Formats: sequence, C-alpha cells, structure tokens
Amino acid sequence: MHRNRSAVFVGGLVAAMATSVSVAGPTDGELGLKVGDQAPDAPVKTLDGEVVHLQDFYDNGVTVLIFYRGEWCPYCVKSLSGWAGRADEVESLGAQVIAISPETTANGQKTKDKTEVEFTLLSDYAYNAAKAFGVAFEVDDQTKQLYEGYNIDLAKANAGGTWTLPYPGTYVIDADGVIRYAWVQEDYRQRAEPDEVIAVVQELAGE
Repeated sequence: MHRNRSAVFVGGLVAAMATSVSVAGPTDGELGLKVGDQAPDAPVKTLDGEVVHLQDFYDNGVTVLIFYRGEWCPYCVKSLSGWAGRADEVESLGAQVIAISPETTANGQKTKDKTEVEFTLLSDYAYNAAKAFGVAFEVDDQTKQLYEGYNIDLAKANAGGTWTLPYPGTYVIDADGVIRYAWVQEDYRQRAEPDEVIAVVQELAGE
C-alpha cells in the first residue's frame, strides 16, 4: 500500500518542527500589545488584493483578530480549521473574526481552501500589522535551514519577500478599539483556546 505523499510530508514536518523547537514557555504578556492598549491601525490586503485598514474592522464592532503564519504551517491550518465551526458563535454575538498572516494573497486562498473558514483572511503584505502589534520576528538561520529542507521558502511564501513571521497571537478588540483580551506565544505549537476567546466576546456583548 502506498502512503499518501502529502500526509508523509505534513507528518515529517510536524515531527521535525517539534523536535527542533526552542521556546521559553508561556510569555506571560511579555510579547505584543497588552489588555488596555489601543489596537493599532495598519494597511492589509484582502485575498482579492484590495488594500484595507484594520480600523475598518474595528469600526464594525467587536473583533477577534488572529495572527497565523501561513498555509505551509500544519499547526496554523489545524487551529484555523478549529475556528471554522466557531466563528458563527462570534458572529451571533454581533462580533467578527479576522485572521492575518504575511503570506501572499494566493497562499491565503490556499489557507481558506484547506481550512474551509468563511471569515475574513488578510495578507499582512508589508508586515505592518504584525509590527504594529509587536508580534513580528525574523526566523533564525537554524530554523530557516530546517524549513528549506522541507521546501518551505518564506521569502516566496510571504508577500513581503523576507523570512519574517508573526508569533501566534489572538486579540479581542472592543467597539472602541481597545484590546480586551491578548494572547501571544513564542511556541508556535500553542494557540488561544476558542472557548476562552468566545467567553470574552460574550462578556463584551453582555451575555
């Protein structure tokens, strides 16, 4: 029996990433903007290539904003897939979910196809959003060599053409543009729990 090549690739990548990761554990709020900070505006692109501003989303009400790395990352795909069935709960509370990565709009469409999410995915084409939120970092040489071994070239995958990524992060921003929940983690294997995030949205909605 022949094994599925895609499954072999993903499985091998996950194993390699897990054995090579070097993290300091939970950040305890050391990275990124904090609760009580004003959420910054930044230009980003829709998957259709239109430049929009994060402020446009804040103006529409409570926003769940998720930073992810790209369609090449199995952890990101799993996390976003988990949100595919939860975004309706957020929307039922009059809020919205958006997810941002530095990948090209074409790769963003691949992410949407893989995860089957219906909420908005945005390209942080010049790393404006990640830098404004304080979650951008440059991939180190050892990790770069590891990814290149799996034919992952972030300079091509990313719209900005460099090996810049965001730390995984999730924010809840209220209707006044104030951050009411902030979760940022150096360990890319970790993600904010949707239940915890939705509970904050429910509180803001008065439910």
